[in-house]
Amino acid sequence: MSFIRVKEELFDKLLLKTLNKNNNKDNSCNCNSHNHDIILTKDLPKRAKKHNTHLKKGVEKQVKTVQKHYNDHQEEIYANPDYSLQELQDELDIQTQEILNSTNGTLTNTFMGSKKLACKQLRRKLTFRGVDDLDLSLLKQYNSLMVNRLIFDVQDALFRILKESGIKGIEPMVVNMRYADFVHSEVIRGSFFTANLRMNLISNDVSKRTESTGLLQAFMDYGLTSVNIEPAGDNPCNDCVDFAINSPWYISELNGQYPLHPNCECACVKIPEMMASKNPVPNPGSVDLVSFQNEWDDYL
Repeated sequence: MSFIRVKEELFDKLLLKTLNKNNNKDNSCNCNSHNHDIILTKDLPKRAKKHNTHLKKGVEKQVKTVQKHYNDHQEEIYANPDYSLQELQDELDIQTQEILNSTNGTLTNTFMGSKKLACKQLRRKLTFRGVDDLDLSLLKQYNSLMVNRLIFDVQDALFRILKESGIKGIEPMVVNMRYADFVHSEVIRGSFFTANLRMNLISNDVSKRTESTGLLQAFMDYGLTSVNIEPAGDNPCNDCVDFAINSPWYISELNGQYPLHPNCECACVKIPEMMASKNPVPNPGSVDLVSFQNEWDDYL
């Protein structure tokens, strides 16, 4: 089993490559569907919306907390360039843990809902086994890494606005306008996206990865070892087409390769001629789809 690896700024680089695939000079991507487009909140699939709601509520709460702190301590901030933010940081750390708990909490329902649908397709009884706990643990680690990285970058940007206001003597009205528009308008430093876009992509990717893991784990529970990959949309990207052409895939070989990109909607489909066992097989193994490796390396 591979270890979850998220390099510094890897996620932003990955997303930038994804975002620019339609505009690169060699025109290697022919995607006109949603696969490589900026995903809007209204276009998020149902599975991602609850995760996205918890994530955005938490980030917006942090923005409001920093803005309130700024307004309550303007005199000290403008008088002291070295004004300490430790008290504020402690309050935000508590909020960050709340965000992690709430977003991780949505993954269990997504995972089990996917397993339930897969078992219905197989006409088999839904089971919950020890290996599911391992899958969920890895998925929650993956989610926590993505969310923590986002929160770190958001807080860095929020603190920088606060510090600059005192050092440069920026008008409070201007500062408050920046905080009010922060989530949708402020491009995070060291990043290529607004917090809003990045949250959409994280929610879509994490929920898809969770949904896929639940489905594949149900297949493995009943002895299925391989799946077909079906690209999404009428004109899927070349990466997804190439991935599908190589079907069928052993489930064990999908480790870290699927989904292929943050907006990937390719489907793992049961091979028609492959029969499921009547009863759960012993020790089916864990589905590990939470590493950046193989195909993901193309996005660095």
